[in-house]
Amino acid sequence: MDRRRSLPHSACRPLFLVFVAIALLALPALARAEHWWVDARSHTRYMALGDSIAAGRGAMPQTNGYVYLLYRSGAIDDFSDTHLSNAAVSEATSENVLLHQLPQALPGPRRVGFRPDVITITVGGNDLFTLLDNPDPTDPAAVMKVLTAFATNMAGVFTTICADPHLRHARVFVSNLYEVPKIDELIPGAGLVVQLLNDVLATVARPFNATIVDIHEAFEGRRGLILDELRGADPLDGHPTDKGHRVIADAFRAAIAETPGRLTCTGD
Repeated sequence: MDRRRSLPHSACRPLFLVFVAIALLALPALARAEHWWVDARSHTRYMALGDSIAAGRGAMPQTNGYVYLLYRSGAIDDFSDTHLSNAAVSEATSENVLLHQLPQALPGPRRVGFRPDVITITVGGNDLFTLLDNPDPTDPAAVMKVLTAFATNMAGVFTTICADPHLRHARVFVSNLYEVPKIDELIPGAGLVVQLLNDVLATVARPFNATIVDIHEAFEGRRGLILDELRGADPLDGHPTDKGHRVIADAFRAAIAETPGRLTCTGD
């Protein structure tokens, strides 16, 4: 026989009512908490594409990179209403963006696609780094080959965005490149090649009315923005410091606030 005492039935009812009251009091808090869950269908979708700079390299931690600063600062939308997908990868070239990163935004036979409302892109540095494989990195023929491929890839990015019924209405912001003075010291003429790539980007972007974020100007003449300035750093490490990422984020933030960012596509 079980000799454990149990609560009388009359005592259980008040206890039950206490639990009910606690649950009812918790409902408003739960309702407020729902605001912190991103609704992927109705909230602003932000997709970052590009190379290690967009991936946050150089910032410590990398989640202090410019993409995450834009997200947390509310530059895209209130961060609790923003669905972020950072598809940027270290070592990526413009070809990688076109063939591997951007397709993740598109619908297909086996995927829905991210279909962002806002896209930021930083790419081109690794395109130029391929020139280091040449005996003379500033050889005009080699430079022309790289710039031509870059132009073709970026035109492909804009054309692909325009071809999708949803993406063609996305806000698109593409940064140019800043110069790394120490690389220019080691490889005379490297700064001129960066400027040429920026000119190519501007030329390709013009027919699409794409918004170019001028981080070249934002970095020019300022110190403490690039890792190679730090003592003991690799002189070829051109990634931004934490301060550099903040400067990039500020440049993007200003462009996002001041321009619509929508491409001009054929048929619009």
